[in-house]
Amino acid sequence: MKVATYQLTSCCGCHVALVNLGTQVLDLLSAGQLVFSPVLKDVKEIKDCDVAIVEGSIRNEENRDVLLEIRNQAETLIAFGTCACFGGVPGLGSAFQVLEMITEAYDIDFIPENIPKLTQRVSPIDSYVDVDYYLPGCPPPPDLLKNSIEKLLNGQKPPRHDLPVCADCDRVVKKKIDATINRTANSFPLDEECLLSQGYICLGSVSRSGCGAPCPHAGVPCMGCRGPIDRVFTEPTHGIFHDLTRRLSHFSGKSEEEVITNLKDLLHTLYIFTLSVPSLRQKDTEEVSNLITRIRV
Repeated sequence: MKVATYQLTSCCGCHVALVNLGTQVLDLLSAGQLVFSPVLKDVKEIKDCDVAIVEGSIRNEENRDVLLEIRNQAETLIAFGTCACFGGVPGLGSAFQVLEMITEAYDIDFIPENIPKLTQRVSPIDSYVDVDYYLPGCPPPPDLLKNSIEKLLNGQKPPRHDLPVCADCDRVVKKKIDATINRTANSFPLDEECLLSQGYICLGSVSRSGCGAPCPHAGVPCMGCRGPIDRVFTEPTHGIFHDLTRRLSHFSGKSEEEVITNLKDLLHTLYIFTLSVPSLRQKDTEEVSNLITRIRV
């Protein structure tokens, strides 16, 4: 089986996670032939392959053109990591005009001509091509990564996770309603009790499991790095912001309007990995459209 990997706009952390599997990477790749991987192998041309593993989102026209070429050469295409699946952290750039970002970063009032032309929005790769499998995570957890690639190279479907992170979390919901919405910057959560029921802004109930919930176990609220569960995508009345608002209202005893007021300044952090997903931006139940009003297209 011929395998190719490529990195678009990202931090390369997913490829680092792949390499960090150590000798297990060699065991995995021994089942096939690595025909193209600029991070791992000095090959200049994209070649025909059975499986292409693509990390990163689309930030410029060069990203788009390379992705289209890879899709044309690959029998199976895998969106590798949250940037490829949902836009990831670079997707926060979708909230701003291109010139606005260039000016902020480089203190110039023009877009240089000697760089690849930037797209108006950052996009997950399925905005441009068909994707066969999604392997989200920032980066994907080691065991999940190894298991998924192993199955793919053996011609099997990788494991699918649609339960929320809560399914992996050992914390228990406390019964007493607390009228406080807490933030870890101001207080420390109690051990063993559900962070959301303590009023902390934890996205575990709307985020995809498969990671083993290491953050909540350590007392750190889930940030949703593996993206939302299917319900958030497929059901019109569900969404990250909407579902979280309802749950915090239940636990805190505050009205949904009060909770919304408390979350307004955190809205961008609720979508830190998914701001570029078109179906989430356009949901009537969400407030995410308020973040992108500066884009005029």
